Amino acid sequence: MFERLKQESCEKTGRLQGTNINTETESKIKYCKEWVKRDRQLLRAVDRCAAFYKKDKRREEIVKHLDIIQRHSDGPMHTGALALSKCLSRKSSGDEGEPRKRLLTSEELNKHFGEKLKLFAAVEMKSMKQAFALLGRKRLNKDALQNKAQKNPIEENQRKAAVAETEFLMQLHDVEELLEKIPEYEALHAAVFRSGLQYLSTAF
Repeated sequence: MFERLKQESCEKTGRLQGTNINTETESKIKYCKEWVKRDRQLLRAVDRCAAFYKKDKRREEIVKHLDIIQRHSDGPMHTGALALSKCLSRKSSGDEGEPRKRLLTSEELNKHFGEKLKLFAAVEMKSMKQAFALLGRKRLNKDALQNKAQKNPIEENQRKAAVAETEFLMQLHDVEELLEKIPEYEALHAAVFRSGLQYLSTAF
């Protein structure tokens, strides 16, 4: 997924001119920002799994929504969803009378998925989001002052542009240091889904 985002950023190099942000850093920032969007999609898919389970619909319907999890994930989360999907696909319609190992309730799903993902976003991702937002503001300020200095190259304008450039580069350095923690964030994120999928699998 990261390589795909990197390629997308490379195709938009015109947008990056004059920003002092290379395409790899830009794509890493975009990758991190997509976490929240993907989490919402995955939670909806899991909720749909629970809904079909409670209504005792066809297993194929559950497999269809597990497929959404697979398409938007990798690592333990992807393999877990794939294994569960294969398990359900092998089951025949004649075993519907088997007792459920565990009730699949929205409250339990929220405890294993929703609450942990919210905690991940509120605690682990908070500083990264704030750093991205501040970088964006400093970039806009830098570009505006540099344009002003080019149009009216008096000493005061050039000094302000130089200060803005320095502040932007300092913030960019802070962001790049945070981006080095991506493997740590990915491990935490994977642990949430590993826990959730383990719970989900106990219902079958």
